[in-house]
Amino acid sequence: MGLFSKLSDSLSKTRKGFVEKVFDTFTGKEIDDDLYDELEEVLIQGDVGVETAIYLVERLRVREKEDKLKYADQLKDALIDEISKLMGEEVASLNLVDGQLNIILMVGVNGVGKTTSIGKLAYILKEQGHKVILGAGDTFRAAAAEQLKIWGERVGVDVIAHQEGADPAAVVFDAIAAAKSRNADVLIVDTAGRLQNKTNLMNELSKIRKVIDREAEGCLREVLLVLDATTGQNAISQAKTFGEATGVTGVILTKLDGTAKGGVVIGIKHEFDLPVKLIGVGEQIDQMEFFDSKAFSTALFNDEASLTSAVEEIVEDIVEEVKEQVAELKEDFAEFKDEMAEEFAELNREFGEVEADFKEEVQELKEDFNEVVEDVKETVAEVEETVKKEKKKWWKW
Repeated sequence: MGLFSKLSDSLSKTRKGFVEKVFDTFTGKEIDDDLYDELEEVLIQGDVGVETAIYLVERLRVREKEDKLKYADQLKDALIDEISKLMGEEVASLNLVDGQLNIILMVGVNGVGKTTSIGKLAYILKEQGHKVILGAGDTFRAAAAEQLKIWGERVGVDVIAHQEGADPAAVVFDAIAAAKSRNADVLIVDTAGRLQNKTNLMNELSKIRKVIDREAEGCLREVLLVLDATTGQNAISQAKTFGEATGVTGVILTKLDGTAKGGVVIGIKHEFDLPVKLIGVGEQIDQMEFFDSKAFSTALFNDEASLTSAVEEIVEDIVEEVKEQVAELKEDFAEFKDEMAEEFAELNREFGEVEADFKEEVQELKEDFNEVVEDVKETVAEVEETVKKEKKKWWKW
């Protein structure tokens, strides 16, 4: 099953719980202020966030005037278009540098699936050919390091850990040293999801970053915030808190397959300009994928029949393209065949001319040889005659 199918399946609850409610807003309605108010309320309830809901409604008001829309169903298409534009078309990737140590710092509150995400990410990177080491920087949650070690064994990567309650910065220090000595190119660092209060949590993360900056300057490539999609608005709140305090570069959204609150992806993208880099689409080790914005928009707003139709159209386009390429290849082969026939005929002509020239030269050589033979015979006869004369003179003596 490809990413498109996985994504479509994982968003089935969101389509039923969010998209269908949004679409119902347009059914049998006129375009007026009441419609816009209702739509804004449904968008907020769908966990896209207040700011994003207001933005989208305002965009629809503009589109109504610019496109001269008269019917509510036309607004539905405009809404899909605006959300698709907001999401963009890029496919997410990690900012990793070949030939250098790359450190990925994982942050997020407890219970969002951070440890599981680390294991899945390690699996993805190892499959890509990277040598990965995990750093068990969450020393406050009971058994956090043990859980990470289990994932390390499943994936087949080393885990650097201290005893429970140890200084997380010390773990990170040792993990960096191990990564360097073992020639690892990716170090993924787990962090605590909850301390006594928010200030302590952020101070601890700041301390870890200082150790990384000191021991591996310039190697911190990503700070990935792990969010639970099922928490909806709470996830957006966490994105704001961690984004302000830790310099988050991207989001991993977990449990997307088990929630009707997939609209949170739209809010995170719009309100914080944070790219969703990876999404969890199941519990298995290989069920985390790089986020494809275009595929998300398509899967979110299309039902199964529409998706099947879209796939069929794509297949038809590919078949037609292949047919055209085959036809072009046939024409090219026919031209090549004709060219080769001409070349062969020309070679035959040239060979015939060479053969004729060769025969003439052989004939001339035969004639020259015969002349030489005659000359030799004459010379031999003259020598024999001279010898006879000399013998006669000798006998007279």
